[in-house]
Amino acid sequence: MARVTDKGIIGLVGSVVFYEMDGKNYVRSKPAKRVKKRNKKQLPVNNIFGTISMYGSGMIGDMKHGFLFPFKRGTYNSVRGWMYNEYSANYLKEHWDLDARNHSMCRLNESVDLRDFIKTGFEIKDTGSGKISISYPELNPANNFKAPPQTKKIKIKMIVVTSGFQNKLARRGFYKEEYNFNYKNEPMPAKDIVISTTAAPGDIAIVAIALEYATTDWQGDRYFTDLNCLPAAIVSMGRLK
Repeated sequence: MARVTDKGIIGLVGSVVFYEMDGKNYVRSKPAKRVKKRNKKQLPVNNIFGTISMYGSGMIGDMKHGFLFPFKRGTYNSVRGWMYNEYSANYLKEHWDLDARNHSMCRLNESVDLRDFIKTGFEIKDTGSGKISISYPELNPANNFKAPPQTKKIKIKMIVVTSGFQNKLARRGFYKEEYNFNYKNEPMPAKDIVISTTAAPGDIAIVAIALEYATTDWQGDRYFTDLNCLPAAIVSMGRLK
């Protein structure tokens, strides 16, 4: 309620406020009430950045040891940006499933795109109890994979990194499975690869796929390290059941 003084009107009149400051009279709009949405505990942008920086950086650091190429600062930055987008869009959802079909890929080796080298679909599924299934349909290596000249063998490398995403001491896990096959023009049966983790329900997981090649010029099972032939990408991120 406003009042009249020897210096004029002071207080609220309708939707405006009259006030004095430094001997002068001013008018401003009445502050609007902030309405808090029920059951919506959305984090500010800077808190999401902080969450990804604290927990995501550790996951990236664990993951980098699974590849034949180095992770540079640009790789860290691009992966953190991708994780930020995924986390912002999904962390409030009741169910945030691991599903490669509903996620964009995040390149880990900027020199090449994994989608140019593998021409088949695959399915990622969280089957519960810390187990993650990666399934491939029946395929023909010569038709479904792009490979350097004289390739004799291909390795599909699957890496899962998990984190509790709860505090500075949040548990993390690193898991890797490999699938080797000869590069030939013959059909191969469908395959289901299960990665067993010790992660708890509610932990965050990221799944990466990489291809590596051995050619007839290399001895034994050594895989060569030309950056232009080392496609790798994170294909999914989600909250475990």
